[in-house]
Amino acid sequence: MRYLFPTALQIQTYAQDLSEKEIKVKDATSGAITTIPRSEIASHTDAVSIMPPMGAILQRREVRDLVAYLETLTQEK
Repeated sequence: MRYLFPTALQIQTYAQDLSEKEIKVKDATSGAITTIPRSEIASHTDAVSIMPPMGAILQRREVRDLVAYLETLTQEK
């Protein structure tokens, strides 16, 4: 998500925790979590993903096969 603050500060981050009163965001480099009151956020928009919609590209069978393959990557050998 992209957050715009009244001070014109903009951040783009993944929210770790959302509530009606605040959001918690994680710094990508330090791992520190910062709590920001929603009252300090002027607006927010969802980030656009660069991942194409796979359901429109792959057939149903191909999606099933891909998921089955990905599951094999996490199985212990």
